[in-house]
Amino acid sequence: MTVMLLPLNLSKVSNKHMTRTEKIVLAIVLLGVGVFGRLVPHAPNVAPIGAVALISGMYFNRQWSWFLPVIALFLSDVYIGFYASGIMFSVYGSLILIAIGN
Repeated sequence: MTVMLLPLNLSKVSNKHMTRTEKIVLAIVLLGVGVFGRLVPHAPNVAPIGAVALISGMYFNRQWSWFLPVIALFLSDVYIGFYASGIMFSVYGSLILIAIGN
C-alpha cells in the first residue's frame, strides 16, 4: 500500500528514487512543519522538530540533512526569541547530530 502526502510518495525509503521536485517539496513541508510546530501552543518537550531532523537525515544526503532542522529552529527562534547561548548550542548541536546520524 502506498501512502501519498501531497505529491510525495513517502513509501520510498531511499533518496535515490526521489526526483528533485519531490525533494524540494519535502524540504518545504518539513521546514513548515518545523517552524509551525514550534510556534503553536504544545505540550512541554513535544515539538516536531526532532521528527524533522530524523526525516531530513533519512531523505537528504549527509551534507545537507542538518540544514533543515537548523533553519527551522533559527526561523522560529527569531520569532520566539533567542535564549542562553549554551543551551542554544546544545539544542542546535543535538539536532545536527540526529540529522547526520541517520
